[in-house]
Amino acid sequence: MKTIEIQAKAFFELIGNRDVSMWSMFEEMVNKDEEQLVIFLDEAGKELAHYILPTNIEQVKADQKIFAESFKEKLQPGREA
Repeated sequence: MKTIEIQAKAFFELIGNRDVSMWSMFEEMVNKDEEQLVIFLDEAGKELAHYILPTNIEQVKADQKIFAESFKEKLQPGREA
């Protein structure tokens, strides 16, 4: 599995400037031959988060739905994270 390290601040500035979503960027990065480990780093090089990029766009779209639902649940009032 290939590892891709991304500076989080620069990545989110890029998607903001391109007016695209994080998920559409992930779709562009898909490699049908192998999964890729995407690691987001802070300015000090410390891992903030990671995502295993699947080998197909359909799975990226499914992951997006799971992420959105999970995030929505965490934002529900009166719910502990």
